[in-house]
Amino acid sequence: MKNLRNLTIIAMVAVLALAGCNRGRAEAQEGGGAGGGSSSRTARVAPESDFTVELTRDSAGVRINRYNGSAAAISIPATIQGLPLREIARDAFRGNTTITTVIIPEGVTIIGADAFRDCTNLTYVSLPGTLTNLAADSVWGGVFRNTALTSFPDTWPAAITTIGPYMFCGTKIRELLIPEGITSIGNATFEGIDSLVSVTLPSTLREITPTAFVGSRNINLASQAAIRAIEPRAMF
Repeated sequence: MKNLRNLTIIAMVAVLALAGCNRGRAEAQEGGGAGGGSSSRTARVAPESDFTVELTRDSAGVRINRYNGSAAAISIPATIQGLPLREIARDAFRGNTTITTVIIPEGVTIIGADAFRDCTNLTYVSLPGTLTNLAADSVWGGVFRNTALTSFPDTWPAAITTIGPYMFCGTKIRELLIPEGITSIGNATFEGIDSLVSVTLPSTLREITPTAFVGSRNINLASQAAIRAIEPRAMF
């Protein structure tokens, strides 16, 4: 009987230990670890009251002139006051140091110059496929200038074939993968990115301005050679 009782106790301890291991494994999977990536992002739809808005010129949609909210991770609503969102105006988020994540809805066609400039904690942006104008009306584009973006946006609208001037100047990108479909890179687009080490160019690229990568001094030699194969005067 004593041996049977001992075996029973050992079996119960083993079951409890196994349950604890399984629970710990499940909790680790749910937590996703410290580097959970985009799956760990929680972006909630921002309330309409967080935005200063007006009608677009054709009175068929809404333009956001300013974001006034305090949330760090937001999904911009696709409709505001009963009309579809169509535009994000120049400087709409400029200088907001709280925002970290922005999801821009399908239906938006225009984002103005410097829209997210100096959002120094902005690490992630999702662009809609409907976008046709990314600061195209400005020689000082700078939509994502001086943000904390660590990579090129993982969604890129097919209609945008030129990466405009100062677009990603002063960001935190380390490995730059420019998508297929891009045909030209503007003035100082990737200027002064100390973290930038490697650049992968698309087969569609035909033009790079000499100053596109100026001041990004840590780009590896293989990437510099690839850039100079298209633009021999490229500066680093």
